[in-house]
Amino acid sequence: MHQRVKGTLTEIIQRHPAQRVLVVSHHGAINMILQMVSRQPFTFYKIAPAMVVEVEVDDRLRGKILTELSKA
Repeated sequence: MHQRVKGTLTEIIQRHPAQRVLVVSHHGAINMILQMVSRQPFTFYKIAPAMVVEVEVDDRLRGKILTELSKA
């Protein structure tokens, strides 16, 4: 799952350089993205249904989580 999420996120970033993009996904994939961006060990974050989670990501999948989140 990690490789699929990483590959898809990389493809989205390459197709839309320097643009804001909306990605809709399920809890597991969102947590994978948060882990990659934050460079923290894998942690489940509390994400409510239909919650908007905002992140900034560069082309090397480095970035920051802009939404205030709690760890589960």
